[in-house]
Parts: sequence; C-alpha cells; structure tokens
Amino acid sequence: MGAILRYILLGFSGAFIAMFAEPFFSALLEQAGVDTSEWAGPVMTVLSDLVSQVWFQFLGIGIIGATLGAWADWMMRRLDRKSEYTPPAAQNEQVAQERHYNEDGTYPTNYYDHAPPEELANFVVEKLLPAAWAQRDFQRVLINEMTDIEVLREFAYEGLSESIHAQTFWRAISKLMDHLGNSPLEYLPFDQMVDCVEQAERNYKNFCHQTADLAISGGIDRSAPKVQAAWEEWRREHNELTVAYDSIKRESKFGKLYRPQRPNRWGRVIDPVQEGGQLLFLLPLDTAAQETQP
Repeated sequence: MGAILRYILLGFSGAFIAMFAEPFFSALLEQAGVDTSEWAGPVMTVLSDLVSQVWFQFLGIGIIGATLGAWADWMMRRLDRKSEYTPPAAQNEQVAQERHYNEDGTYPTNYYDHAPPEELANFVVEKLLPAAWAQRDFQRVLINEMTDIEVLREFAYEGLSESIHAQTFWRAISKLMDHLGNSPLEYLPFDQMVDCVEQAERNYKNFCHQTADLAISGGIDRSAPKVQAAWEEWRREHNELTVAYDSIKRESKFGKLYRPQRPNRWGRVIDPVQEGGQLLFLLPLDTAAQETQP
C-alpha cells in the first residue's frame, strides 16, 4: 500500500513540476530565438508515415503488450509474496504440526532438515547450559572471596568470559542460549547445534581451568562455606552433564559428536569431598595431580 501511495504522489508531483516549469522553459527558448512550433508539421508528417506502415503497427503493439505483461507479472509476484509470508510465530507452530515420528519415538533423518532432534536439544537445555552457569557462578564466588570492591568484582567476572581460554567456549554457549534458552525454543539448524556442542566440549576444560587459576593465585580458603556450596553445586551439574553425554556420543546421527570408543572431553565424574578433604578444581586426570595447594 505504501508503494502505491508513493507512485501516486510521484505522479502528481511530476505533473505539478511540469506545469510550473513550462512557462519558464517557454520564455527561455523564446529568449534564445528558438521557435519549436515550426517543428510540429514535420514531426506529424513523419509520425503519420510511420503509423501507416504495417511493421510499425506490429512493433508498437508488441511494445505495449510487453509492457503491460511485465507490469502484470510484477503485480502478481508481489501478491504471491504477500500471500506466502508466514510470521515467525506461525512458522514455529507449522513446524510443530509437521512433526512425524518413527515408531520408536525418534525423528526420521529428513526431519533434521527442519528442526534439531529433541534429544540433543534437551541435553543442551537440561545438562550443558546448567553446568556452564554453575561453573561461572562458582567463579563469581571465588572472585567475591578475593576482593570486596564491587567494581573489581564485576571487571574480573566479565573479563573471565572474554579471556583467551574461554572465548570459544562462551561463543558456543551464547549461540545455544540465544536459540534454546528461550521459551518456547527458537529454531536452530541441526548442524549448527552439533557444532556448538562440539566447540563447547573441546573448550570446557579450559574454561574450568580458570577456576583453578583463581583459587591458586587468590589463595582461596577452600573450607569457606560459600566456596564449598558453589563447588558442590557445580560438581552435581558437571556429573549430570558427563553421564548424560555418554548416550549422545554413542549415536551416529549426531555427526562429529559420535565418538563411542573414546572418552568425552567434559572430564570424569567427580566424587564428593570427604570430610577434611580438598576440593578438586581441575578436571583432567593428567593435570589434577599437578594442582598446587594454596
């Protein structure tokens, strides 16, 4: 509708401009000594001769027909685009209505082109994201134990996510959060979801390693109640992440996540700390023993 109004206004404005400009150009030509009225006779003679020719008549009809056809095609295409437009909310509802399940409740292969498998999406929402946030909350607790200055706390907290050790991890987590952290879940192509999970898995230990750096450099008291409570919350989420991923890496439908014969990169299951024991900050078995006691 707006485009039609613009065309109408453009037509009227062009007519008014021509009307106001005609006296000016008439006076200008007269001052220059040019009399265009003498051209009318020869021009009409030429036009009359052309119109009487059969080839010119066919050419004129063809040009007029092609112009009208082009305009009609343009209008029909615009109408088709408007009729085919579906709002995002309606698209989500349409995708949900088009779901077709196999007899065992899984999605057929062709469904992956339309929406990510619920099994992987549920893993991200219920296991991966909670573990990531629990580790980040743990880091915040450690920072709070190191300083009482609120500005320094915020700078340190935000700086951790931008460090070279955590950038790749948080880019993957942020993309997953943008699509799967909302309710209802937003569409995320299956291959992109797999890429994000794979990147998060590769860099999860580097992200968690920052916690050990904080604890060691800051001389954190590991017996502090807040530290122990935050560590236990992360340990619980981490263990659930590790156990749940075992079924993910055994499914070939998850592409590059399929690694049934190799251990996952999230780290091993962590046992509760016995009374009087030390909290374990580093995940990999080969580096846990290297941790320096503060």
